[in-house]
Amino acid sequence: MVSLNKHLNNFYLNRFCIIFSLLIISCDNKSFVSDEILNSYEYSIVSSTDFNFSTYQISPSIGDDEKISVGNNSYFKNLTTFIEFNDYNEYINFNMKIDSAVIKIKFLDNQNIDFLKSHELSLGFIEKPNEYNELTTNYDNISWLNDEYLTISSQVESDSNGLYNLVFNLDSNFIEMLSDSTFNPLFILEELYDENEILNLHSSNSITNKPFLSLFTSSENDTLFDSIFVINASSDVTIFEYPKLNEQFLDSNLNYLSLGAGLNTIIKPLLKNVELPNTANIIKANLNIKIDTLITSDSLNLNFQAVTFEDSAINWNWGEVLIKDPYPPISNIFGQSLLSNIENSILSLDITNYIQFILSQRFLNENELANIGLKIDLVNTNSIFDIIVFKNNLSSTNNVYVDIFYENN
Repeated sequence: MVSLNKHLNNFYLNRFCIIFSLLIISCDNKSFVSDEILNSYEYSIVSSTDFNFSTYQISPSIGDDEKISVGNNSYFKNLTTFIEFNDYNEYINFNMKIDSAVIKIKFLDNQNIDFLKSHELSLGFIEKPNEYNELTTNYDNISWLNDEYLTISSQVESDSNGLYNLVFNLDSNFIEMLSDSTFNPLFILEELYDENEILNLHSSNSITNKPFLSLFTSSENDTLFDSIFVINASSDVTIFEYPKLNEQFLDSNLNYLSLGAGLNTIIKPLLKNVELPNTANIIKANLNIKIDTLITSDSLNLNFQAVTFEDSAINWNWGEVLIKDPYPPISNIFGQSLLSNIENSILSLDITNYIQFILSQRFLNENELANIGLKIDLVNTNSIFDIIVFKNNLSSTNNVYVDIFYENN
């Protein structure tokens, strides 16, 4: 009897390993149903179009980003970027003077270079206020910013690698203030005209392409001591006016996602009316969401993931505006899907582990989990100003659906 049980356990273990291997073999992270699995096993299929949906908005987090931006578009207005170079005076001693200085900021790839060359950007220069901080400066606390400050215009140059830099050659007024050891400057990068274009640049958090300030100095006594100091930016942050839920976004037939606007979409399959036995072994489960292509940003470089959260306190009211995000993800093996992108106007997410989990024990760290939902995360994006619009089932039952392939043990 012991030997028979051992053989049976090995049989089921090997069968599980085969299924698991077939599930994970893929050339990319796109959600799929393996033909090998479907051809190798007898399975059943159930589908559901019954979901809870909600879109809510929180204050977007800014700072600590690898990108800074400038410009405007239809949804995000008056982009202003602050840049700081700390401790540059430590390079200058009392008998040295600054002859000239230049600030260079490198653009991200695939920028609209014709736009760059035909539209000037400006760099302002103020005494750094005590209130400025990269992580806490936001849309509501910049009353300290006065419109009266010196500005200079930009140039666009390409380097030896063919990459484009935004270049500001500092004039005599800037040089005079930089030479003052008591002056703590804060630079302000902004667009001179209201154009429908947002340009992205590398920030101080970039690994290799930080904005930098070059100081060209000389000794008052001997030109042999001429020097060049290159000082990387120590902090920067882009602030902007962002679109508001229930104002620019108010259609409850749609759900929205945007890092820059703080828009979040959560979703929950309701499986009460689905004939899915508790003993089912889930072969594959795909959550499919149709995209509104009229608003959604170019989806070629967008990657998404479904993450699990416990929604026991949620009311699922569409359009809530909250101070902070009340739905942190649950960290566990079932808690996230594979990465996926949009194809043919559909986002398909593999939620196999999620469906299997809600059919089995709902315990995490000996605590029972109830009412588990999914949050759609934007994992990879060209810009925080991307906007993704999902259709929901308020207008059509075909907009969101889950297909579950299973075998009954």
